[in-house]
Amino acid sequence: MKHPDDLDRTESASSGRSGPSPALIGFLVVAVLTAVFILQNRERTELDFVLFEVHSRVWTSIAVSIALGVVLDRLFLRFWRKRRDRKRES
Repeated sequence: MKHPDDLDRTESASSGRSGPSPALIGFLVVAVLTAVFILQNRERTELDFVLFEVHSRVWTSIAVSIALGVVLDRLFLRFWRKRRDRKRES
């Protein structure tokens, strides 16, 4: 009788899930793509907005823009859902 620690790879693979999860693979792909994006967009740029001017890296500007877009989306969805709920209650 074999001890559980003595199982070879084929026996352990047939007993269930093996290898990295799809979520881990997806995370690693996104992490690598993010690193490549940052390394390719390190130039400095000047941003003008209403009354102020900022010098920052291109990737930082894009990341801040994406974050602001997500925040605006969440705020709009919250407003829209509350408005819809109020109409249903009336």
